Amino acid sequence: MSWFSSFLSKLGLGGNDAERVVQRLENIRAAMLDTLGEDGAQKYPAVVRRVFHSKDAQALWYARGELMAALADLHGERVAHEMMAEVSTLFDGLLPKSLTSRPKRLKG
Repeated sequence: MSWFSSFLSKLGLGGNDAERVVQRLENIRAAMLDTLGEDGAQKYPAVVRRVFHSKDAQALWYARGELMAALADLHGERVAHEMMAEVSTLFDGLLPKSLTSRPKRLKG
């Protein structure tokens, strides 16, 4: 059992729940790194390190800003937004509502 699984167990998310959360975090981490790709990983090793070493959903969520900047440089802003929208959906149910993206853009 990983330290994170152990931590979740202490919070009352025992066994299968803790394992599911850990697996979801690993899936998010993999998706984030996949969007960067091999060329992006070579060009932005700091982003790779940040994603790889993020210990929880909130840390991964905050790493999206750096990932978005790297993706925008690699693919352009429009494509980067599309890629990040797909990654962001993977966080559903893992974060407090105050951290998740708004469903619509703000008017103004």
